[in-house]
Amino acid sequence: MSRFLTGGAVAALALAACAFAGSASAQTYNRLVVFGDSLSDNGNLYLISGGTQPPSPPYYQGRFSSGRVWTELLGFNAANFNGSVTGSINYAFGGSRTDASTGVPFGMLNQLSRYTAAGGKFGSGDLVTVLGGANDIFQALPAAGASSSPVAAMTPVVTTAAANVNSLVNTVAGAGAGTILVSNLPKLSLTPQFRGTAAAPLADYSASTFNTALQTSIAATAAARPGSNIILMDLFKVGDTLAANPGAFGITNITQPCFNGATVCSNPDSYFYFDGVHPTAAGHRIIAQLANDYLYYGDLGAQTTLQGETAYRHREDGLDAAGEALSGRSP
Repeated sequence: MSRFLTGGAVAALALAACAFAGSASAQTYNRLVVFGDSLSDNGNLYLISGGTQPPSPPYYQGRFSSGRVWTELLGFNAANFNGSVTGSINYAFGGSRTDASTGVPFGMLNQLSRYTAAGGKFGSGDLVTVLGGANDIFQALPAAGASSSPVAAMTPVVTTAAANVNSLVNTVAGAGAGTILVSNLPKLSLTPQFRGTAAAPLADYSASTFNTALQTSIAATAAARPGSNIILMDLFKVGDTLAANPGAFGITNITQPCFNGATVCSNPDSYFYFDGVHPTAAGHRIIAQLANDYLYYGDLGAQTTLQGETAYRHREDGLDAAGEALSGRSP
């Protein structure tokens, strides 16, 4: 059965989940499998590029950040893409689009193909994270912006990207994965790369159109795959919450990059962005806390009315409440 939760009930459960997630262990799940781009990459592009991308330092040990990324903060020690597929493993690559591209960086659909070709399987105790789509937008924006109809040029790009992500989720769910945490895209106009630029409106249109298409398709997939618990994490909406009160999250600078391409700021943990689009280690800790709220909200519900039931959860209306509760926890 699929369940779509909104409104006050979700807000109340979101607040309760924050306290629960703080004491719960991610080992509720047997292992973690990661598909995505630079926001989830734990050093894969760095390894396959011979230690050249991203340059480290200033980036931290091959991550596109000043420290570990959010997927590394969920309670698992996931191997890089060349590790054993029987344990926790991360196939995300910086620069990946959502497609089946076989060149480096591998497209997300190709990441899944490589995992299964290596003998990778999915089980009911698995946690699978899926986050991507931004690179599809970034690579298409310049040409679209220069065209006579930028919106018309970007629409098929983002709807195709959303369809690719949904295809990956549908395949993983059909293969038996127990829990799939799917993230939508953040509000790009809030990033240093786009903030205050002429490209910001088109970037936001692209992200919001992608998110709408993803939500619609994921809801249909969840209904057709009752054996998997598919969770949609809303990064777009939480951006406004964070921007409105960054101090509540332990951040003082939400508008500028810590690394400007030449020098690194003296206090990265006070910044949310390390560069134009990638979070600092502190930013990733905030995302990981949000992910835990989504994941353990499900565990809390299973103790009560949702016991034994597969749920599809998109806490859009309750996300502000979750953000407020999250701000009371250590960043």
